[in-house]
Amino acid sequence: MKKFLKQYEPLLGANDYSFLERVYSTDPEIYRNRIRAIAFEGKERVLDAGCGFGQWTNVFAKLNQEVHACDISGIRLAICRDMASYFGHRNVFVRHSSLEKTPYESEFF
Repeated sequence: MKKFLKQYEPLLGANDYSFLERVYSTDPEIYRNRIRAIAFEGKERVLDAGCGFGQWTNVFAKLNQEVHACDISGIRLAICRDMASYFGHRNVFVRHSSLEKTPYESEFF
């Protein structure tokens, strides 16, 4: 995983790259337990608004049918998309948007 993440180092500042490494070195079970605790599994569609690097997106993808991830940062979205591919998630849909104006219809989720 660390080797895969290394490709993003030149594209990110030191703080962002450090954060990227940290979130993907965290045991995914921690994220799974939090998602289960708030009953966000077994859903038809889930929105990960402000998805960042996709650490939550990828866990949502294991626990739900579809995950729609949006963020305002193009590089974070690219990494989120790449990580979904890396983990083999075909149920992740990534869109560029702000939190104030998402591209989804009312009651889509």
